[in-house]
Amino acid sequence: MIHIRCAVSFVSLCALLAPMATVLAQTSNPPAFPSPVSGAIVKEDSPFSQIEANVGVAVENLCPRLVGRSNQGVNAPDSAERDLQVRCTEMVTAQNVNGLSGESTAGVMRASTAEEAATQGTQAVELGTLRAANILTRFSQLRTASAGGPVFAFDGKTGNGALSYERGGSAGEDVFGRWSIYLNGMFSTGDRNETLNEAGFDFDSGAITFGADYRVGQSSFVGASVSYANSNADLLNGGTVDADGFSILLYGMTYTAKDFYLEGILGFGKQDYDQLRKINYDIPATSGGSTTSVRQDAISNTDGDELVISFGVGKDFIKSANTFSISGHLSYLDIDIDGYQENINNTAPGFGLGLEVDKQNIESLRSTIGLQISRVVSTSQGVIVPFARGDWIHEFKNDERRTRARFDDDPFTTGGFFLPSGAPAASTFALTTEAPDEDYFRLGAGVSSVWPSGWQGFLSFDALVGLEDINAYSVGLGVRKDI
Repeated sequence: MIHIRCAVSFVSLCALLAPMATVLAQTSNPPAFPSPVSGAIVKEDSPFSQIEANVGVAVENLCPRLVGRSNQGVNAPDSAERDLQVRCTEMVTAQNVNGLSGESTAGVMRASTAEEAATQGTQAVELGTLRAANILTRFSQLRTASAGGPVFAFDGKTGNGALSYERGGSAGEDVFGRWSIYLNGMFSTGDRNETLNEAGFDFDSGAITFGADYRVGQSSFVGASVSYANSNADLLNGGTVDADGFSILLYGMTYTAKDFYLEGILGFGKQDYDQLRKINYDIPATSGGSTTSVRQDAISNTDGDELVISFGVGKDFIKSANTFSISGHLSYLDIDIDGYQENINNTAPGFGLGLEVDKQNIESLRSTIGLQISRVVSTSQGVIVPFARGDWIHEFKNDERRTRARFDDDPFTTGGFFLPSGAPAASTFALTTEAPDEDYFRLGAGVSSVWPSGWQGFLSFDALVGLEDINAYSVGLGVRKDI
């Protein structure tokens, strides 16, 4: 492979690249090839992360082709394609001609990539988890007094069960009706540290679930709910990613003799994503002696679909007013996010740096082993149930995710990431996320209450512990009424 090194001026660089670029520009179906200016941006000792290096190689590939088109007068001076050509030429000449440091060049490359795509995936998993958590909380309400729910009392001779509060005492002797309605909310806040391949951000998320369930026989429930979820992420680079959407969840639970239980969830959802990518950097201009300041907002939106499946088993150990519970759950999330194109609505420097980002698929398969201890406390107004819990969470789908992006004004494709031959387009580059944490813990505590009128309420606090780059805290609250 021939490496062409930049000389002492932009003129000499163009003189070297123009003949090659002209040939390539006249080729109707140019093949994929190693960078003709390899090393102009990405050097062996460059302090680049993987995503910074990926976009650097894409610029190295695309720049000489765009220079050739400019020399032929194919792209208009005020076009987005010409702006892209000027910006990529500045990137190519930054280190070798104008002496920009490797660290500063890495910052330019990072500003030119689509870190927001990884944030979308993080948000999608977070919202799916919050929705499922609302239903798991509902299971706890239904199952035992440890979360303020009814107690299943079994007759040792007949094996039949009945709903009552006989462990709680003061809440009354009433047996719950077959129908009940509820409103649960789960809200979380936290932050993610910036890593080599993902932007840092602060986030606030919430999910509100309204549902109803029906008691089948004496020890089983089936139900359905509608959930709305929203998440806002403020990236440290100034960008934002907002996601919101609705989902429908179907669920069922059965309680067996000796306090064993089985429960399951099936859900489908639709999400909308709005992104603002900040493209902010300063770089030496090709004319020399001056600096180009790029300050652009790239706006985009897309949507996605979500499938949630969860199955759990557990057992309650009851001794007088105390309950000790152990449970295990396996939860699967399958999320598809459509591809999108960014829009820049001005002609200032950098308006040709908009990207097209490919579709994404995110899968999560988690097991959760949980322990909970609670105590029923009788009062003159009802029953109060304080509880504490801890979960060990293991992620089986712990590989890094990959998708791709390209410069939207790359003229050698008419949309898409490949040429007609099937070879990658010159400006196509890979977006790689960090691998998710494999093992971490959730610790929480709360209190629930039961009143003789059939109303229940709860409040809980949780924190995630053991995540490498994420801090997250959540609060849950809700009410239910038997009808």
